[in-house]
Amino acid sequence: MDTGAESLGIGQQVRLTGRYFVNWEVSRFEVRQPGGWRRRRVFCQLLGTDGVPTSPLEYLGQSVPADWRHHRGLTFDVTVEATPVAQGAFGHRGATRWQLRVDRWIRVVPMRAWPHQYKGDRRWPLMGYVVVIGSEAQDAVFLRTDLVELLGATAVQLRVTGEQSWLSADEAEALRKELLALSQKALAGEDRRTVIQAMELVDYEEANRTGVAVAPPNAE
Repeated sequence: MDTGAESLGIGQQVRLTGRYFVNWEVSRFEVRQPGGWRRRRVFCQLLGTDGVPTSPLEYLGQSVPADWRHHRGLTFDVTVEATPVAQGAFGHRGATRWQLRVDRWIRVVPMRAWPHQYKGDRRWPLMGYVVVIGSEAQDAVFLRTDLVELLGATAVQLRVTGEQSWLSADEAEALRKELLALSQKALAGEDRRTVIQAMELVDYEEANRTGVAVAPPNAE
């Protein structure tokens, strides 16, 4: 069973699940503490040991992309067995709170890549669709308005009228909850996959502390 970040202790091996962000400048492993959707992130640095890979890329036998300095970075869902070896302020601007020695990689799954460059090919507003837009991913997910209307009056962020707007952190969290509620409706397979993709996009932007916007069909 996974251990939460609140249970970390020097020298005590734990099993943790979180997201590993690989960037040319600084990489980090983020674990969340309990407390619902607004639970706090804890930044960790993973350290290798003899015979154990030091990063998801090394574990998967992959190299960094070409032109790495200008690449958006990579994200992985990760589960590891690790032993905390130090607590403090490490890495870039001292943001990392724990150093963890990786004892075993259990699960490493690359998260969805978002290849479309929307800045060069804006595809909205689009009649009949509410669009969820991610700034860091530079992509968008298109939700049919008839799907959004299944939420009725509970839909506040998933608007079918109004202007395109970038959301605050609280509004992005509310959007995520609306998408979750929509995914729990009796949707056809493709419709449910589209809603889940929108949730993944919001998760990606929230994890990277970047922007999410919603564009109704008639937005300017």
